[in-house]
Amino acid sequence: MNIQLENIRSRIRYGGRGIANESVIQFIKKLWDQIGGFGYGVAVAALFVAAYFLFSIVFGTASAAFSAADIGALASLVAFVYASWIGFITYEEYTDRTLSRSIRARPSIATVDDAFGLLQSNDEEARVNASYCLSAVVATSPKNVVNTTEAPTDDIVEYLLPYLRDDNREISENIGNVISFMARDYPESVEPFQTELLGLITGSMLADDVRGYLALAIGFLILSKGADDVNSFQETALELSEDKHPDVRIGTCYMLAGIPARETRQRLQEMARNDPEQEVREHAEELV
Repeated sequence: MNIQLENIRSRIRYGGRGIANESVIQFIKKLWDQIGGFGYGVAVAALFVAAYFLFSIVFGTASAAFSAADIGALASLVAFVYASWIGFITYEEYTDRTLSRSIRARPSIATVDDAFGLLQSNDEEARVNASYCLSAVVATSPKNVVNTTEAPTDDIVEYLLPYLRDDNREISENIGNVISFMARDYPESVEPFQTELLGLITGSMLADDVRGYLALAIGFLILSKGADDVNSFQETALELSEDKHPDVRIGTCYMLAGIPARETRQRLQEMARNDPEQEVREHAEELV
């Protein structure tokens, strides 16, 4: 089924479950990975028993007005609700994980809808696999991805931007790669976000290779613009041409190539001759 951006956003799953609950969920998923569904069932049953004894003690201590039967019934009810809640969350997240493993193994246009949705999973492995799938498919054909989602290209980029800051570096890298390919084929898709992307490139929040992908995206945007629209990029491009990371300098080559100024042309020629990295020199030579 095709996805629209608003439908993707409506599927966000919120965290805020607390460290203890999160630890229990992760432990049950690990058991499920190791010994299958039997481990999941045993873990949820054990959780119910442990919760029952804990709540029995809590309710028994809290009020002397309850009889032993009342305490047992109340503790049983609360323990059942708690174990069911944890069990449902775990099942839902493990289902995400299982689906994500299948689409990572066979990334294709047919898996794009699932990949976009799984980016919002609370299961980290599912998010990693989803980002890998999107990166692989977009690298093959951004056009097919755009046609499949039936969403405006700038909406797709807007949806992906928060994942550049994901705590998991692999997710950040994969999404950075997706955005660079979107910018290559649909430069207008990144134009509304050029200020934000430039801030991420010049800042220190992201890994260097992710900054390189974004520099490349801005480079594609500049190359698509008219001469009168790129002067504001000149100072930033010259600054980034001195960046310590070669991936950022490669992206900057495309930025420099799209700015018709003597300073940028000279800097690109210098990079083609003198940059310490051969790959950077090769890109610069092609663009001079």
